[in-house]
Amino acid sequence: GLDVLCCNAAVMHHADLVTADGFDVQMQTNQLGHHVLVCRLWPALAAAAERRGEARVVMHSSEAKHIDGMNGSIMHPPSWGARLQPEYFEKHAAGELGGEGWPVPGKIMFFHGPKHTRYFQSKLANYVYTYALKDKLEAAGSKIKAMVCHPGVCKTRLIESGPQTNGYDIGETIAFEPMMMSVDDGAQAIIRSCLEEDIQSGDFLGPARPAYPCRFWGPAEKLPMEDFLLEPEQKELVVAKSEEATGVKLEVQ
Repeated sequence: GLDVLCCNAAVMHHADLVTADGFDVQMQTNQLGHHVLVCRLWPALAAAAERRGEARVVMHSSEAKHIDGMNGSIMHPPSWGARLQPEYFEKHAAGELGGEGWPVPGKIMFFHGPKHTRYFQSKLANYVYTYALKDKLEAAGSKIKAMVCHPGVCKTRLIESGPQTNGYDIGETIAFEPMMMSVDDGAQAIIRSCLEEDIQSGDFLGPARPAYPCRFWGPAEKLPMEDFLLEPEQKELVVAKSEEATGVKLEVQ
């Protein structure tokens, strides 16, 4: 059996290119691939849950799920813009999801532009998918748990392989770097989600400082579930579009 499936792989701020399968590289890496892993490894998770009383699926989201690079801002209520859009899960030609352009002046300095919008959609998908999975688990009476976490902002290779090499101003990244935590500190939430004894299905862990919705650093804490992101149609959309894109159905028993 498989005790923990930790869905952590991600890319960030890549160009508007498609994979060999025809999908946005950020969405396929950050969400669609994880959907396939969850579905394919379900028998191993179920076996562990039956043998040892529980198993876990941990999704690694981001506070970027609040910030649409083209239409949102950390100065706006996140509920204004944080909605999944079906076109980000669909096959398309390169350049059809915003291209490489920049928004008009007046948007926030760091998390802006269509590259960030594509990343935002994938990380919001991770969050919503967790709670869609939780609903299915509870309906089936499963012993498998689903939880989600975010790392804050950390000095990982994600920054090096994303913004610094894909057209963002390196000066902005350097200016932001003093606010970043170490990789070890940023890993607290995902480690606790995987291993802590009293974690419950639906728990959301991550840094809470300085304040919502800009929770960029600090020790990992249990955070309130963000209901405004979890409308029923949003949970239905993330599962349906993930299934449609991959041809793999999420069957929870």
